[in-house]
Formats: sequence, C-alpha cells, structure tokens
Amino acid sequence: MKDEVRKIMDQQSEKIQAETFEILSENADEVHAEHLEVTSLLVVDFISSIVDRIVFSDDLSEDKREELTTAGIDAIYKMLYKSDLHPW
Repeated sequence: MKDEVRKIMDQQSEKIQAETFEILSENADEVHAEHLEVTSLLVVDFISSIVDRIVFSDDLSEDKREELTTAGIDAIYKMLYKSDLHPW
C-alpha cells in the first residue's frame, strides 16, 4: 500500500509542479527568475511545507495558522515579483 500511495503522491506532485511551471511561464516577463522550472519546484515545495505545518501542527491557534498562510503568500509573491536578489 505504501508504494501505491507514494506513486500517487509523486504523480500529483509532478502535476502540480508542471502546472505551476506553466503559470510562471505564461507570466515570465513579470516573474523575477531566470530558471522557471527550478523556481516552480521551489514554490511548490514552499507551499507544501506551509500546508504540512498548518495541517499537522495541533498546537497552532487559528490566528497562527492564518498568520503562517498570509506570511507564506507574501513571501512567495515577493520572491516571484519583487526581488532581484535570488540567483535562480
């Protein structure tokens, strides 16, 4: 069962990364990134990390969950559209 679940999760992850890449590619002139494939992978991993923390941290208040969500969205936006500092 573990292998089946891993396979499904890997397929979903690849699909999400591909869709993220497609969206970034469609807006490439606005995105501050040279390597859109790498950037899309980082965005997906970052979002996944935020979701995992919110979903699996039982000790987080609703306010803290909202704060994490807002801070995560803000960080992604700044990374993609406001910063020339990252090398990828």
